Amino acid sequence: MAKFNSLGSNWTFNQSWQALTFQKKSLVKKSEQELYFYKGREALRAALRKLDLLPKSRVAITGFTCLAVYEAIIWENLVPVLIDVDETLNLDFAKLKTKIQQGKIDAVIIQNTFGFTVRQMSELQVLLKRNRIPLIEDNAHAFGAEYDNGKKVGEVGAMAIFSASQDKALDSVAGGILIINDKKLQKKAEKIATLPVPKKQQLKDRFYPLLTWTIRQTYDFGLGKLLHFFYKKAGWLSQPMTYEKEGDFQELPAWQFALLKIRMKVANQAKKERRQRIFWYQENLPKENFFWLMTAEEINRCAALRLPVKVKAEKREQILCALEKQGYHLRDFWYNSPIGPKKYLQQKGYQINLSQLKNAVEAGKTIINLPTHLGISAMDVKKITAIIKENNS
Repeated sequence: MAKFNSLGSNWTFNQSWQALTFQKKSLVKKSEQELYFYKGREALRAALRKLDLLPKSRVAITGFTCLAVYEAIIWENLVPVLIDVDETLNLDFAKLKTKIQQGKIDAVIIQNTFGFTVRQMSELQVLLKRNRIPLIEDNAHAFGAEYDNGKKVGEVGAMAIFSASQDKALDSVAGGILIINDKKLQKKAEKIATLPVPKKQQLKDRFYPLLTWTIRQTYDFGLGKLLHFFYKKAGWLSQPMTYEKEGDFQELPAWQFALLKIRMKVANQAKKERRQRIFWYQENLPKENFFWLMTAEEINRCAALRLPVKVKAEKREQILCALEKQGYHLRDFWYNSPIGPKKYLQQKGYQINLSQLKNAVEAGKTIINLPTHLGISAMDVKKITAIIKENNS
């Protein structure tokens, strides 16, 4: 069977059927500390709104991120400040520190990219507290991970967001969670009004796991590719990069909330198995293919959503084609530019200064994300790594 990074790869047939036929509904939990939205980007916008920053306040973000993060800041009438990445593809602490010391930052969003947490968390906390700068954790990739100071993700920032969108560590096809840790922010009187998710969109979400399962099952002999084209053309596939109207917030449907709670119960075991695949990849690839060599301790506290590896820029297309011939479809880089996907950034007409994002720009040219989901076996890892080694020389 064809293997993908995404395209519903978190879902088995039985799980896909469960999503389609799932009848249980739970009253969506609302409290001062937890809010649930239809999209992770909505949770992020809600967090920014809770901060009650002045218009055009400057919000530092990782310079290797998703358009949803960048646009959430703009939609809240704030200014995103992109900070280049270190070797872990997370925000570079030293560069952020310089910006803060120059008085150019009013809030910080850290992103634990691909499930690997930012370094120097204790030092970052001290720096932000000293300068009275609020911190939001973007844990869209990192459910279940821990920082290098032993703290769990979601417990460090004034607020934290998690995503349950397609192909995340938590995957209920859609979902965004806002955790509010700061007591003062919990008590803020402002309530965020939410709209219901249209029934048609909910139906797409229910069908998404099963439709993508049929695509993956039949891709090797040509039918899956036709099904994928037809489902997209007919508008049947739920798309993660569709955009709500500016200003809208949508409430997570009750059935999806109940499904999310079920997915949370199995996330810990899935995380352990994803980590095992990181070990396998490190055993089978030479060190020059890694942005950084992870220690066992680092692997054992990550969420291991995907493993970013680097290849020669001029060889990447050759490698991807060779992988596809063997049934591995890994073109979903997530970030092929400092703000990704690049095509959406260009369509929106946003302009960013690349001169201060050299590491992110280079990573976008050389990255391939290797799958760690449970559909990848030890034999798959050996085949994938052998193809990369053969074609990257």
